[in-house]
Amino acid sequence: ERKMIDVVAAFLMGLLEEDIYIELPAYFREFMAETGEPIKGDMVAKLERSQYGLVQAARVWWKKLCTIMQSLQVQRSKNDPCLFYKHDESGNLVFVMPTYVDDTQAQGRSDIVEEIIQGIQRHVEIKQIPVIEKFLSVNYHFGVDEKGIFQLTEMQSRKIFQRYPMQFVHWRAT
Repeated sequence: ERKMIDVVAAFLMGLLEEDIYIELPAYFREFMAETGEPIKGDMVAKLERSQYGLVQAARVWWKKLCTIMQSLQVQRSKNDPCLFYKHDESGNLVFVMPTYVDDTQAQGRSDIVEEIIQGIQRHVEIKQIPVIEKFLSVNYHFGVDEKGIFQLTEMQSRKIFQRYPMQFVHWRAT
C-alpha cells in the first residue's frame, strides 16, 4: 500500500529549545486596545512554539518528526536521513517513508502503513493527498512481495541519460 500525506501546519508543531522574543504586531496592539487592555511600552512576546518564518522552524519540525518516528519503532536511514524504514521480526523490509519537509509517502505492507499513519496522527494533524504516479517525466511503480518493498521508476524520456552521462552518478543502497 502507498499513501501520500501532508502534515498540516508542520512548522507550528515544535517546541522551541531557546528563548526567542518578538515585537508585538501592530494589529495585536490595536486588538488589545479595543478590548480595554492596552499594551504599555515596548512589550515583547516570548515564543514557545515554532512558527513560519523562523530560521529554527524547519529544524524544530524535523526533530519532532524524528521523535515521533522513533516512538513508533521506525528507523532513519544512515545514507539518506530523510528516509524512514521498518523491518519485521524476520528482517524483511515492510515499510519505507521518504520525507520532504512536511510531505511524505508512506509505503509498505498495508497493516504497517496504517499503524504508522495512525501513530503519526496521535501527535500531529495530517491529511492524505493523492498518490503521485508520475513526476518530472518519471513513472513510479510500487509493490510489496515476500522479499520486501520495491519501487521502480521508468523514464519517459531517455534524453536525460543522453544529455547527462550516468558515469558521474555514485549509487548507494538506502
